Amino acid sequence: MTEFKSDPKTKSRSIFFIIEKSYKYLIWIYLVALLLIHFRRIFDNCFWADEIFSIEAAKGNFANSVYVSSHDNHPPFYYLLLNLVTKLLGDKSWVYHFSSFLAYALLLIECVTLIRKKIGTATAFIVMTLSSFLYSSMTYIVEVRMYEWGAFFVLSAAVFLCLIMRDNQKIWYILYLIATVLGAYTHYYCFLTIIYLYIGLIIWGIVKKGEILKRVIIISCSAILLYAPWFVTLFKTLSNNKETSWMTGYPRILDCLKYLFDGKAWLLLWMCFLGGMIFYFIRNKMNGDSVFIIIAFLSVTCTVFTGILVSIIDHPVLLTRYLYPCSTICWLILGLLIQNIFAENYVYDDLLGVAISLIIGAWFFPYYLYVYDSEKAQDAAMQQTVDEVNAIRDDETVFVVAGDQCPGLCRYYFDLDETITLNGMTDKTKNYVLFVDENEDTELKEYVEQNDMISVLSNMYMGTARYSIYKYEP
Repeated sequence: MTEFKSDPKTKSRSIFFIIEKSYKYLIWIYLVALLLIHFRRIFDNCFWADEIFSIEAAKGNFANSVYVSSHDNHPPFYYLLLNLVTKLLGDKSWVYHFSSFLAYALLLIECVTLIRKKIGTATAFIVMTLSSFLYSSMTYIVEVRMYEWGAFFVLSAAVFLCLIMRDNQKIWYILYLIATVLGAYTHYYCFLTIIYLYIGLIIWGIVKKGEILKRVIIISCSAILLYAPWFVTLFKTLSNNKETSWMTGYPRILDCLKYLFDGKAWLLLWMCFLGGMIFYFIRNKMNGDSVFIIIAFLSVTCTVFTGILVSIIDHPVLLTRYLYPCSTICWLILGLLIQNIFAENYVYDDLLGVAISLIIGAWFFPYYLYVYDSEKAQDAAMQQTVDEVNAIRDDETVFVVAGDQCPGLCRYYFDLDETITLNGMTDKTKNYVLFVDENEDTELKEYVEQNDMISVLSNMYMGTARYSIYKYEP
């Protein structure tokens, strides 16, 4: 990055100096504003099935969280963190959401401090904006899943890798090791992206030789040793779950490209990204930033193609949401490209980055309002379902569920120890309440009619799905 230089005597009166200093205050104001508009979203008690799985995985002691994770495809970091947060703050709905919001807050703080100071103001603004207003971002900021933490760790790893290639300080290697190991323990697609980042780092180290290669070998071997205990478990879990996987398809390459800049401006953002790449490499010689951009972009590309190829050759293993953590690398690269448009004066780059960020924020803000209103409406609908079901049940009522998502939802919202399936309705002297997903086939509805079950509620929300609710009385 080329620094703007001016006469020291006139610098205090320079408009560029005034603008430059104002960014320091503007970015903190922007940080507070973003935190406030998303913090109010955590006061919500509407969860979907995967979130309920996270909540249940965080119950009990830490060993239980690791055990549950060992039978799931996802590593244990998030479940352990959620377990710790709920032990400290209590089992409350806002606490569950806060566990993900915390990662978002750390990501923004990283932008305002480390990225702004070491990489540039424009980059910091771009990453803050995209991590706050893209469709995928608005989902995972408060969703009770591991994706926001994965995004934080993968972004951090990319930032530290960039700084390693800029000035080769020992501290960046240490922080890179920490970020990559924690990221790998957060989601297996984070692990995949991190593998490609390490491959790029190792190739760079081999080219550089000497002390750099020595440091690269040390942190690479350390990462392998630190992740090895879980890798064995992950391999077994993925192999065992292969036959019972619920995935029936995989996204197209175009779907993945859209998701990396998820939102109505995805094509425009990709045009800026690719145009910026071409402009950057035409004008600049190979340096630390150039090598980083190539490695970082290839890590995302290889993550996407690996997921698609395995899905084609073996069985489906890719959902677009699995790409959310590595999408932060694309946002970081875009910020770097904007940061280097005006080579002679970085103040212009910062001004452009801030302007683009504010335009994107203003463009996407109506969608934020829509998301907020939708979440509140779903929360109210969920509470209505709970109230109306409680009005038709008693202490002896048995809950009957159909489908994979409903059991956890019923256990959470109605404080149940267990539920039964249709095959368990053998005792006709008991009262039963049956939840039927609105999308279930007609055979289930025929079963309901044949067993004299009375429709009591229809089109009721449970989490984010809709259910018809039937009651059986002897």
